Amino acid sequence: MGLSTRARAAGILSVFLLALSALPAFAASPGNDNKGNPIVIGAIPYSNVQDTSEATTSPTDGDCGEGIGPTVWYQYTATDNARVEVNTFGSDYGTTLYIESPGFIWCGTDQIRLDAEAGATYLFMVGSFGSGPGGSLTFNLFAPTIVPVTLDVTFESHGSFDENGMVVFEGTMSCSGADDAVVLANLFQDRRRGGAEGRGIVFLPCSAHMTWRLVVDQGNGQFKAGVADVSFRAGACNRDVCQDRYLERTIVLRGRSQR
Repeated sequence: MGLSTRARAAGILSVFLLALSALPAFAASPGNDNKGNPIVIGAIPYSNVQDTSEATTSPTDGDCGEGIGPTVWYQYTATDNARVEVNTFGSDYGTTLYIESPGFIWCGTDQIRLDAEAGATYLFMVGSFGSGPGGSLTFNLFAPTIVPVTLDVTFESHGSFDENGMVVFEGTMSCSGADDAVVLANLFQDRRRGGAEGRGIVFLPCSAHMTWRLVVDQGNGQFKAGVADVSFRAGACNRDVCQDRYLERTIVLRGRSQR
């Protein structure tokens, strides 16, 4: 090959290499882009940050009915019976959460809590909300701290009624670990004594010590002086725990002037 031929070939090669360098670079999709190849989580607490902008969708992706964009998958086999939380707090885009285990499916947006069973395997799918693009995903899985709820309730052994037959109960409550509490009473007075039935409910802030007051409207008939049967329920909940108190007893109804 002559010098001019070699120079011409070198020139052609240079142009070809320059053209290749000008082609756009395509980023690879994440390794956990599909259900068949999730990131396997060995232990919790666990946190992972990854770029999902090149993730794709697949016919095997779960759908909670809100539309999904690019998805990635994680897998965890629970070692104990425990409540766990998965969230995407810290991500820079809106997410959809889908969790499946044999016989169960959970759906959410950026946070789900569930009771995991020892030995059960859970698949977690994170998609972009409403078919939007991906971005910087923060995936967190851990066992949250469970706040206990305490609830103690008392109520008076008598109630008062006004000229319209509406009954008022009073009592005390001690509550912690929840934002709100509820007190409900169903009252029944024997019809052989000109009886009546009614129901009342009151919502209260959960606090250490309080006095509550509940009004029972006459639902059927008018309450009068004498004994009556009451079924009484109180409850308070946070996102993980509920406490409930239930009593049935006989009380004495008095007119306001009799108190």
